[in-house]
Amino acid sequence: MLILGRSDLENLVDIDSTIESLKDVLRRQGHDALTVSPHALRLDDDSAYIPMIGTDLASGIVTSKTLMDSPQNATRGLPSQRSAITVIDRHTGQVLALLHGAVPTRVRTASVSAVATDALANADASSLGLIGAGALALEHTRAVNSVRPLESITVWSRTEDSMARFRASIERVWNDEAMPRLSFASSPEDVINQGEIVCTLTPSITPIVKGAWFRPGQHINVVGARPRPTDREVDAEAMHRARLFIDHAETVAHESGNYLLARDDKGSLPSIAGELSSVLRGEVPGRRSNDDITLYNSVGTGLQDTAIASIIMKAAAELSVGADVDIDA
Repeated sequence: MLILGRSDLENLVDIDSTIESLKDVLRRQGHDALTVSPHALRLDDDSAYIPMIGTDLASGIVTSKTLMDSPQNATRGLPSQRSAITVIDRHTGQVLALLHGAVPTRVRTASVSAVATDALANADASSLGLIGAGALALEHTRAVNSVRPLESITVWSRTEDSMARFRASIERVWNDEAMPRLSFASSPEDVINQGEIVCTLTPSITPIVKGAWFRPGQHINVVGARPRPTDREVDAEAMHRARLFIDHAETVAHESGNYLLARDDKGSLPSIAGELSSVLRGEVPGRRSNDDITLYNSVGTGLQDTAIASIIMKAAAELSVGADVDIDA
């Protein structure tokens, strides 16, 4: 069994390869690439353990990630979400690898947003708005820039420290290359007013984005809320006003507070235009006009972990990275 720690994985993931792997796997979602809707184990300390399983029959692997979501970890100085991914041979059941979950989860989450942006945003969109300035913000900037070359980035965060760290990270990523114009917003509404593509990346439990702010032609990736039916970043009007796309219908119906808390005055849930996989296969139209407002509600699936795990395993083999342990001995 190959063991890959966090530092190993930082050098193995590649945004462009991950985006292409996700496009391929998501096109086959529901056919020879499968995922299981997570049913969280919720404990009385407000923590949740969420099993996320996926398989790609073409690559011959099954991945199983257990994600722990614990808001209490903030008081311990620890990440609120921690996870590990087990990679299994689908034919023999042999455990092939154990991966630290943070890096693959961060990169595949941003890469799926990039896939959605490529499928749903206007072709000439070049301004990115980020609501939240943590690690996901940096990763989303890199990923979205791969599918829509950026001219400007507008960022809002609750703290000036996180915006300063974001600036330093972006400058390191772009190095000496011409960097997009970077500005810091005074509010989430200010971000919506400036971005043609907007990503919401906060662990908010109540809406911080209003659909009334949306402008014709925008594409919104709603990403940050924890996979809990009680948590959401955007209000009901946002979910009803936009043309809504999701990652996996059963998962959204169980775990997406953005969706489940978005009943309108008549008690109706938002109309879902389709899963992202259906758009990629050409079964469901995505953007129908330049003025459409499109919204991708990202919850996350085990299949997305499978897509990045296959890339990581190949890279680890090529570079001889990681520690081998015989667990059958």
